[in-house]
Amino acid sequence: MNMIQGIVLGIVQGLSEFLPISSSGHLAVTEKLMGLTPSLNFIILLHLATLLAVVVALWKDVIALILSFFKGLYLSFKDGFSKTYKDFEMFRLSLLIIVGTIPAAVVGVLLEEIVGEAFGEMVFVGIAFLITGTVLFLADRVRSTKRLEKMNTKSALWIGVAQALAIFPGISRSGMTISAGLSQGYVREESARFSFLLSIPIIFGASLTKISAISRDITSVDVIAFVFSAVFGYIAVKSLLYLALKRKLSYFSYYCWAIGILTLVFLGR
Repeated sequence: MNMIQGIVLGIVQGLSEFLPISSSGHLAVTEKLMGLTPSLNFIILLHLATLLAVVVALWKDVIALILSFFKGLYLSFKDGFSKTYKDFEMFRLSLLIIVGTIPAAVVGVLLEEIVGEAFGEMVFVGIAFLITGTVLFLADRVRSTKRLEKMNTKSALWIGVAQALAIFPGISRSGMTISAGLSQGYVREESARFSFLLSIPIIFGASLTKISAISRDITSVDVIAFVFSAVFGYIAVKSLLYLALKRKLSYFSYYCWAIGILTLVFLGR
């Protein structure tokens, strides 16, 4: 992989991570068009860059959740867990994020090899894009009224299962989790907020398992790709996400259907 290819892949990852169009699917297609062999370590490195972007962009929420988690543990010993869980909204939200992370963590460990192979299977990626588009189209027709403070364990687990499915390329993590949130009755802004906060522990956890291999084999191209992915990921969080929330999800479903069909027709051989 040369420098230009690394920059292109970094930009693709950064811009597509936070829109409901599957960054992993776009990376798989872009690598195929460039004639590159898919590397799970490189993909995780780029996801680590967008993790940095979302943490920087949402640092107030991140700090508040971390502090609330430890404060909530203290209050649970002092006043009882049930009372703390009921009255302390940010503590409850931090626990729900942990609950929502469990399904993807389990699937990621059990299906790591299969996921790695899927990045090179364009027929699979094309079909996954079509599935993402269909889920977005249907979710756009759900009426949602609830806020995050009304979220329960069942809803968090359901959204976590949706995130677990998105471990495969072509299945959008943000698209699936936002759609799952909408299906549970949570408004789009709140579903998106939970979706992006939910991305932090799972990407961080996946990166930890590969950090030694990534750091051992890292090249200057990898570093440049990381920087571009982080910068464009930050731009996506601050601007493109805003645009996404102001538009119907079905607009993105049409895009996913189109790229899914194109992938199957031109690359699925």
